Amino acid sequence: MSVREPELPTHLWKSEMDVFSPDLSRAFTSWLSAIESIPAPALLTAKLIRLALSVVAPSPAGVRRNTILAAELGATWDDIFGTMVLTVPSGGLGPLAWAVEIAKQAYDEVVSSHGPAMPE
Repeated sequence: MSVREPELPTHLWKSEMDVFSPDLSRAFTSWLSAIESIPAPALLTAKLIRLALSVVAPSPAGVRRNTILAAELGATWDDIFGTMVLTVPSGGLGPLAWAVEIAKQAYDEVVSSHGPAMPE
């Protein structure tokens, strides 16, 4: 299954960085892109880790994006919800409470367009 990158809002800092220092902006973008080529952990695991970090950060856009990517890679709702529950000891219940709604909506969008993940 191919994974599509969900659209994210354009960040003001990125456009400001492009104006302030185009070389720095290109280098930073290149560095971020290189992270995607790291061979381990597995891509699904990496997306679930990023989901957990997005809950604690807190980053609603990150929760949405990484839920979509994890679901497209075959994560079940239990995988996604369980990942978010693991953030409670460090982040508390507050981040989990707002993140679940965002993640569930994103997960349901993927399931409605691709079908549910198949159990292993």
